[in-house]
Parts: sequence; structure tokens; C-alpha cells
Amino acid sequence: MPAPMKERKPATDPTKIFHYTDLQRKKPTRENDPYTYMHGWNNRHQSEVIPGTLPVAQNNPQEVRFGLYTEGITYSAFAAPRAHNYSTYMYRVRPAAAHNGYKKIESKAHIQNCFLSLNPEVETLPEQAEWGPFPLPEDSDKIDFVDGLHTLGGSGDPNLREGMALYVYAINASMEKRAFCNTDGDFLICAQQGNLDVQTEFGMIFLQPGEICVIQRGVRFKIALGPGVEKARGYITEVWGSMWELPDLGPLGGHSLANPRDFLYPVALHF
Repeated sequence: MPAPMKERKPATDPTKIFHYTDLQRKKPTRENDPYTYMHGWNNRHQSEVIPGTLPVAQNNPQEVRFGLYTEGITYSAFAAPRAHNYSTYMYRVRPAAAHNGYKKIESKAHIQNCFLSLNPEVETLPEQAEWGPFPLPEDSDKIDFVDGLHTLGGSGDPNLREGMALYVYAINASMEKRAFCNTDGDFLICAQQGNLDVQTEFGMIFLQPGEICVIQRGVRFKIALGPGVEKARGYITEVWGSMWELPDLGPLGGHSLANPRDFLYPVALHF
């Protein structure tokens, strides 16, 4: 005989029936992540540090609240069709044009970005290749993200707006008083060892091993070691002339994983 049905009792504590991320919070499902995010791949997001700062029904008013400067970051031609038009309006305390000019700096990185036959520093690898874990920096040598980049291989050339490059990073120090801006292509950073604090122009990202982080072309960022992390290592794939997109759903259709809602965007932050 079937077992008798138990009496249903009304729930009084929502934390016992819902996951804490369901309670109208923007917190991802990671307890050690200190930041909040916006959800949705390729969505049109808006975020502000002080409520009421963003202009309504316009992009570039003559006077922005709190004396902020209006700037636009454009990824595509401004006249591109809506589906392929990517841009962001930023309202900054300090304009990006306020700098002291550019100068060449010394770097310990080993980077190649031209993989054409005319470059004597690269050669074709006609066979399969695999690598063991790359060595981490010695404690006596402080290496941050700028100095810890090393090229593994690639194809094409960024000046032709076609191709890609593969890198490995191995660091034991955070970036101090400097930032990185890649004007060639989009970085897809895959952490393999050690948590990273990624500060971008749009906000903060907490990156853990096994996760990916995309930094688009022209966006300034800096990378610091996460709390309690002494050394970190990972891989980077850079694409030129194209951008990262989600693959088609395939045979699983709407039941597949890696849906747009699973991708997180940082919220505005005052640094």
C-alpha cells in the first residue's frame, strides 16, 4: 500500500527553501566572492555608484551631475547595425585623456604578436605539442601581470585584424600604480592556479581557477593577487578582428548549459 502523505507545514524561513542567491540579490553562487555583478551575456546593462547619476533619455548632456566627464568607449563603428553595435558611455570623475603622455618601459615579458612568415622570431610547428605546468616566479623576483606574460603561439597578425595568440601568465606580485591596455584584441583569461582580483574601468571581477574572464580591446585593467594568494598562473587566448560569442545551442537546445544568464558583468565602482 502507498505510504500516507505527510502533512504539509507552511514555510516560515525563506532561507530554508530558497538558495541565498534567490533572495533578490546580485551575489553569485560563491561565498568567497566579495563583489556583486549584473547577469546576462550581451545585455545592455547600466550601473551607477550614486543613484540618479545617469542621465535620462540622453547620453551626453551639457552638464553631467556631480561635475562628471562623459566619455564613450566604442568597440564597433558608431553606425553599425543595432545587433552589432557595441559601445559604452562612461561618466568619470577624471577623464581618460588626463595623462602625462606615453613612454617606453622595461618589461620582463616575452611577447610576440606577429605570426607571419616574415617574423624571424617565430616558426611553424607542424606537429602536436603539449606542455607541462610552467614554472612560477622565484620569491626573490617580483613579477606582476605585465612582466609575467609569455607567448606560446598564434596565427595571423593584429595589424591585419585577423588571427589569434596564446599566452601563459605566471606571477607572484600585484600590479602597483600601473594598468594594462590591450589595443590589439580581446583577452580571454583562464585562471589555473590562484585567485585574481581584476580591476577594470567598469568595476571589479573576482576570478578563480577554472573560470574565464574576458577583457575587451581598449579596456584598461589591472590584476592583483587574491587574498592569501602568493603566486598565480593561467592561460590567455587573444583574438584579433573578431569577438567572443556563445556557441549555438546544439542538440540539447534550451536544456544546454553556458546560457547567457550564467555570465556576469561588474557593477560601477568608485576607485
